Amino acid sequence: MRVRFATVVAVISVVLLGGCTPKGGPAATPSPSAPPTTTPAPTPTGAELVDYRRTGGLAGVEDRLTVGEDGRYALAVRGARPRTGELQPEELAELRRVLTAARIASVRQPGATGGVSDGFHYELRAAGRTLRVTDGSIPEALEPALSTMTALLAQYSQ
Repeated sequence: MRVRFATVVAVISVVLLGGCTPKGGPAATPSPSAPPTTTPAPTPTGAELVDYRRTGGLAGVEDRLTVGEDGRYALAVRGARPRTGELQPEELAELRRVLTAARIASVRQPGATGGVSDGFHYELRAAGRTLRVTDGSIPEALEPALSTMTALLAQYSQ
């Protein structure tokens, strides 16, 4: 019985002390079961065309994609390192088209009612205005812009 107890104590000690390093040794890395929270995406150089955030859902996502007037983007997805890059010219042209068609300045901000259980919450900042909507209460005029931003986020976060 004492041998078994001593073995258990030894194993626990090794596990607990295994993450310790001598002074000046390598730092411990975070556990893969606890992904880091999303840090704010770095702002692309130049004027901002659009800033898009998507949070919630069953998985509790926390995504942000910011695109500058010049097509440069900054992307932050929870659990991954922030990325930067540049949209293809045709992607930037399509993004400009859907943002113009959405007429964001005239879209009515939906009330707090509506929404879907475990749905996404979106924040879209463009044309000097910020709109906050949720699945189930997205104005029809805004759907193509949100779909385009969601597709770009999916494409560049892989």
